[in-house]
Amino acid sequence: MAFEIQTSFASTYYIKSNGGSGTGLDDANAWNLEKLNDTKLAPGDRILFKRGDIFYGSYICNSGGRPGSPIIFDAYGAGPNPLISGFTELASWTHLKENIYYTSLEVPSLNMVTLDGKVMGMGRYPDHTYLPYSSHKDNASINGKSVNQLPYDPAGGEVVIRKKRWILDRHSVKSRTDSTLFYDTNNNYGNNSLYSPIDGNGYFIQNHLGTLTNEGEWYYDKNNKLLYMHFGSGSPDGRIIKASRYQQNLYLNYWANINFNNIDFEGGNLYGAYVIGTSNIEFNNCNFNFQGGDGIWGSYLTNFTLKNSTLTNSLNNGITIEQGEKISL
Repeated sequence: MAFEIQTSFASTYYIKSNGGSGTGLDDANAWNLEKLNDTKLAPGDRILFKRGDIFYGSYICNSGGRPGSPIIFDAYGAGPNPLISGFTELASWTHLKENIYYTSLEVPSLNMVTLDGKVMGMGRYPDHTYLPYSSHKDNASINGKSVNQLPYDPAGGEVVIRKKRWILDRHSVKSRTDSTLFYDTNNNYGNNSLYSPIDGNGYFIQNHLGTLTNEGEWYYDKNNKLLYMHFGSGSPDGRIIKASRYQQNLYLNYWANINFNNIDFEGGNLYGAYVIGTSNIEFNNCNFNFQGGDGIWGSYLTNFTLKNSTLTNSLNNGITIEQGEKISL
């Protein structure tokens, strides 16, 4: 009679912001986030992030645990929770005109920008209300007197159309001809092709240089990789401006049996945590802040737990779970 015995030995790895690619088995030889992303973990492994450290980037899970032997991410040392941040701090601003400045930034899209620790919105026109449209054609154009009265050519910006009371869709503006505004349905945020406009509803313009009239309002020129911001009556001197460089802080795709304890997440452009097709995932004492979309987005989840945690400053939802069972919040 032959027996096959499989053994695996769990390890504890240490991660700190100024770590390297050594053994990872103690603080002196701790890894950095890049090394962690390149490492295949084993069931039962413990990964400890140094408290008080900020880890700029994104962690993409490439391993899972087993029932009764999860992979555990936690903290070590003293101080606040370690922080995985998708932000980059922006400097080297150039004056454009009046109190508008610009700086270089290369990202696929941009939703989250902060000024001195406060979330700033894109510039929009008008500032607080909607402009009416009277007619439309398919999901390709809207028409109305207000289109012809826009104080600038909106081509290259975005039009946000209220299609139903609960639906606001973002579209890139292709052109304006007299009182007709033409747009497309190519968008990297949300499904804007599902609904067509309803005549009599409203719209506004955003993400265009012409919308910058108040302090903190911004516009991202993706083609030229430039971020513009209005600084009120001042300048960028002495101000702290941050923008999301990474689409999410944590990407977990089909790996199961993983626990996250005492780790904070901020500055994901779309998500704090993107979790899909997995089971037995737990977040405990984890705080999600300044997320450009959802704090947590999940689908096809089983046995998902979020406890003793907070979700703040999410520009879409704190948490979205499209399909799941045995969800505990």
